[in-house]
Amino acid sequence: MKFKDILAWLKAHIGIVISCLVLVVSIPAAFVGSNMWLKKTLSATESKAKAKLSEVDAMKIDYVVPQVDPSVEAVSAKHEPNAKLIEVFAKAREQAISQSKTVVTGFEAFNQGKGAEAAKLGRSEHKPLVEGLFPAVALTPEQQNSPAAKEDAERAKLNEMEDALLGKRGRSNPYQQVLAMMRAGEPLGTDEMGDLLRDTAARYREQTTSNNRQLTEDEARTQASLLVERRMAALRSRAAQLGVYAGMEVFDMPRRAGEEEGRGTPRGDDDRDKRMRTIAAGNAIDPSELTPSHLFLKQWDLWFMNDIASAVALANGGGNRGGASGGGPGVEQNVVKRVQRLRVFGVEDMKSLEKKAAADPNAMELAQEETAPAAPEGGTPGLEPLDASKSITGIVRGGWNKTYEVRRAEVVVVVSSARLQELLAAIARTNLMNVTGVQMEYVDVWDEARQGFFYGDEHVVRATIAIESVWLKSWLLPLMPVDLQKAMWMEVAEAPPA
Repeated sequence: MKFKDILAWLKAHIGIVISCLVLVVSIPAAFVGSNMWLKKTLSATESKAKAKLSEVDAMKIDYVVPQVDPSVEAVSAKHEPNAKLIEVFAKAREQAISQSKTVVTGFEAFNQGKGAEAAKLGRSEHKPLVEGLFPAVALTPEQQNSPAAKEDAERAKLNEMEDALLGKRGRSNPYQQVLAMMRAGEPLGTDEMGDLLRDTAARYREQTTSNNRQLTEDEARTQASLLVERRMAALRSRAAQLGVYAGMEVFDMPRRAGEEEGRGTPRGDDDRDKRMRTIAAGNAIDPSELTPSHLFLKQWDLWFMNDIASAVALANGGGNRGGASGGGPGVEQNVVKRVQRLRVFGVEDMKSLEKKAAADPNAMELAQEETAPAAPEGGTPGLEPLDASKSITGIVRGGWNKTYEVRRAEVVVVVSSARLQELLAAIARTNLMNVTGVQMEYVDVWDEARQGFFYGDEHVVRATIAIESVWLKSWLLPLMPVDLQKAMWMEVAEAPPA
């Protein structure tokens, strides 16, 4: 067929030709168009779906059981509101918080000496010797409006605390009460022992010779043996009356330069001695220390001493072991035979407190330092950071520490070498105290006996024990004067102007 014939046929059947062309073109056009429509439809549908999903996600709530133990992580989940799930998490959260509060409250009470657990150990509550002095003197509205009345009221409270610490005006001496907790007492003095032996010798001489002749050699040997027996019986009798040997000389006393030490309280020239705290003694406290901040430190020292004395009494059979108050039947049977020194050290990393020469005699001026000590780096989330360079436990204090304060002490004791561990365990049980060091020395028991100290047949050592004590701020800070808190680098909210 020729091209003219084909062209003629196409012209004759133009409708068929056009339909075929439309059909050929419409297929790809339809594909392209439908694809574009599909994308548009999918985009719109996806947007609507995302919007709906966002609405659903917005309705989800957080289900959380908080972290109350640093060793256990918090539990959290995000889900749609569900009555059963809400109930389960609410109960778990309430139980965790309740248990946490119970533990914290219990530790706080125990640390302060309150409650049955503290009482079982023979401890009493740590409370100020004078009410209404800490953290500041309680004033009536009339006293607040009168500077003279305010000063008189504050001075009266400070004087009352001075009398309480010194044991004046009918008050018991609180440091002697520390000794009484351990049933402490002095050995027989040389004068008393001398009188006893002279009386024994005189009686023997009178019974043997009627004081008409000299003793024979055999009689003299018998007398010497009798005097040894009498001396040992007197030492043993005195030891049976006491829980431990100790007197007021075990404490660091305030003294003038060059003043001699008391017996049993050796003191060197190391840095620890520069930081040691002296007790209140004598007829009056140094006027520069008659301030709420200084007196609170002495009160705090006294609480620490009470805890250590309670630990000694517990080791000697006191507390819940059923022994007599202050320990067992006597020195010979007790774990701790003698307390030679009980020394409390000052607060670490603290500014000095200086009396301000101002109208207010109780105002304190803090010695300025450039920066506050920084907190140790690292640590476990939920716990205060530790510093192993300060202590084997790593426990340290600082203004950054919001949970607890730390105090350190040293006690020197003559103790049964076989039962030393009982004393160390008693220290840990008595309060939040850790033993951070122990040094032991040989004891010449015969030389001690010549001085009046009788320890029985047990082998004994002289142990120097380093103690660190934790004090929870939750109960301590409400009693602590603001000036002292500032000196200890704590953040203190300034009181609004009157």
